[in-house]
Amino acid sequence: MARSFLKRALKRVKPEPAAPPVEEPPTEPATRETTLLPVEILADNLRTITAALAAEGVASWLVSDETAIRGVVGIMADDRPGLARALARLADDGYWVRLPNKARPEAELATFDLAELVTLSPALVLFTRYTLPGGSVLIRGDYSCEVELWEREERGGVGYVVAPRENRAAKRLSADAFELVPTTWHGVAAVTPRPFLDRMVDDVTFPIDVVYTWVDGSDPHWLEKRARAEAEEKGLEFHPEATMASRFA
Repeated sequence: MARSFLKRALKRVKPEPAAPPVEEPPTEPATRETTLLPVEILADNLRTITAALAAEGVASWLVSDETAIRGVVGIMADDRPGLARALARLADDGYWVRLPNKARPEAELATFDLAELVTLSPALVLFTRYTLPGGSVLIRGDYSCEVELWEREERGGVGYVVAPRENRAAKRLSADAFELVPTTWHGVAAVTPRPFLDRMVDDVTFPIDVVYTWVDGSDPHWLEKRARAEAEEKGLEFHPEATMASRFA
């Protein structure tokens, strides 16, 4: 009798429902407020990154000229271990990385296995995230510094140094031509291969009074190219249907 009463009593006791899990609000990526001009951000990134490389014994040279919208430096691919150590320094300084081959999404350097990162792409886009005072304008990789890993090769008994991408001078330089000479980039002292200081066919050596630009805003190929670029800049997947004319009819 006592057991039957106990069973009935236990059936009437309902357990308290479990409390729903508390979801932590997503943390905003760290940004820095800056009053620097774009060209000053470019110079600051180049100065910071080349200093980190030099601190780890990694020789670097300037690839871009002052007309480029981003700083580009080259190092030898043999120096990957030193590059990983330099990236650790930059990670402590809050730097982010983007891989041109999109092997990984852009993220803070501190979230990567740096020894693996330096093997994922022959070029790394390094930058800090800035906001302008009193506003929400976010500056990401627009004024970055890119690090290229150059390879050595031999052809017909002649040694060459080979860039991973095309540049304004030559993708492949003979070892004899690969002489590093002093130069400056937006006020930052650097060295660059001598051929990069030669006059190129697209160099403008005369004053320009005015430039008129024009684009056919109804060109479907240009519209798709613009939409892809906008999606890539925002880190979104591109959907061709998003820009179809029928969507706005």
